[in-house]
Formats: sequence, structure tokens, C-alpha cells
Amino acid sequence: MVSGGTLSGTGLRGAGTTTLADLTLSPAAVLEVGHGDSVKLSGTVDNQGIIKLNDTGTGYAYLYPSGSAVLSGNGRVQFSANGSTAGQYIDYLSSSDLLTIGAEQVVETTGPSSYGWIYTKLLNHGAIEANGGFLDLLGLSKTNEGRFLSRAGRPVSHPIDIDQLRFRGRYAHRRKLRGFKQLARWTSARTVPSSSTRPTSRSAGGFGFYGH
Repeated sequence: MVSGGTLSGTGLRGAGTTTLADLTLSPAAVLEVGHGDSVKLSGTVDNQGIIKLNDTGTGYAYLYPSGSAVLSGNGRVQFSANGSTAGQYIDYLSSSDLLTIGAEQVVETTGPSSYGWIYTKLLNHGAIEANGGFLDLLGLSKTNEGRFLSRAGRPVSHPIDIDQLRFRGRYAHRRKLRGFKQLARWTSARTVPSSSTRPTSRSAGGFGFYGH
């Protein structure tokens, strides 16, 4: 566990299983979560830099909340590896886990064919963006008080809870900002697979949006 203080530098690696607790990632920090790595967030992590999920080999790249965790700051979480076999997840270990995304935080895909999946229970005050490739919201319920953005492409919906809090949240598609009342809430009795069986193909389902 790394607790308290400030992390800086571009060569940071969440090797193996690492817990970040109540600390700051500086604006110069780039933390890479590579294949086979798992990083748990505990308490409030002030991310002013970049957390890069980058599965380029054997094993998947995981970011988890540990209990109820907050990701604050004006930094970014990036699903960066390209290709349909890239397993890059913001996942959960317990169904009670919750990740809160701060108002200035961005979670995004970054390449023309980058893949990302968000399974954990989510409270979003920031921006969830498909800036290329695709990004799927699956698993536990999602509450949006911020923005879901697709730089281009089309939304694809499958059953999952997405609560827009009476449409205060916004979804931007083809550069048109609008509340998406028709997508305000979905419910599903779908069984969520365990972490060991997470899909690594586009057939995963969930609410997805493309950003080609």
C-alpha cells in the first residue's frame, strides 16, 4: 500500500497488486497499469496527472475502488491499448464498492480502436468520454451527474442501470449536448460474470458508445 503524500514522474507502474490510499498524483505523474496489474483506490485519490490502463500483453489491467473511493482532481484515467483483445477494466471486488468520479476528472478511451469496460458501481460528476474506439458501461448501476460524451459514432444500449438523477446528467453525441431521457434508467436481472471471466470482445453488451 502507498498511503499519503504525492507521487510524481512519468515512469510510475502499478506492478502486481497495488493500493493507493489518500494520496495525490501530481500533474507530471503518469501511472501505468499494465497487463497483469491491479491498482486499488482507497479513500480519496487526488489525480492531477494520468492513470493509464494499458493492457498490451498477457493478463488484464484493472483499476478498482476499495470500498467507497473518490477519484478527485483534474487529471485523466485513460484506456489506452488498442485492439479487441485489450482487457482494460474499472472493476469491483465487492458489489458494495463505489467509485465516485470528481467534477474535473476525465475517464476516456484514447485511440482509434482502444477498448475500455467499466463494471463497478459509479457516481460520475466528471466526464466519461469515448475519444476513439469504444467504452462500455456494464455490471453494477451507474449514476450520472456529469457528462457521457461520444466525439462521434452512435450509442448502443443494452440493459444496465443508469440513473440520470432526473436528467441533471448529460449525454453528448455528435457534438450535440442533450439530456437523454429515453436512457434515463435501465434495469436488468443479468448475472454479472466474475473478474476471471470478464469478456475481451465487443459482444460484452452493456451501455456502450463509440468515438471514431
